[in-house]
Amino acid sequence: MTAEQVDAELYARARSQFPVFEAALGHMAFMENAGGSQVPACVGDAVRDHLLYNNAQLGAGHELSKRSTAVVDKAHEVVKVIANALRASSNRAMAAQLMIFL
Repeated sequence: MTAEQVDAELYARARSQFPVFEAALGHMAFMENAGGSQVPACVGDAVRDHLLYNNAQLGAGHELSKRSTAVVDKAHEVVKVIANALRASSNRAMAAQLMIFL
């Protein structure tokens, strides 16, 4: 497999994670900006699930709040692990791109 074929396959796999591209007519691209950005389906699903099943005031004493706080705390821990792994990466250009993506 050539580098161009690998790039095309990775591009198609990444693009397939964003439902907006399936619904869009023609070839289009979305760029990140202050007005918002598109998210992959798994992110939309996670946000939906959190809002429907775990969303509550953080730090309150009731069970739903405890669950919500735990979910948010776990998300913070995961981001810290990813960010630290990227900082330690020897490929600084890739690390910088992934940090922007996060």
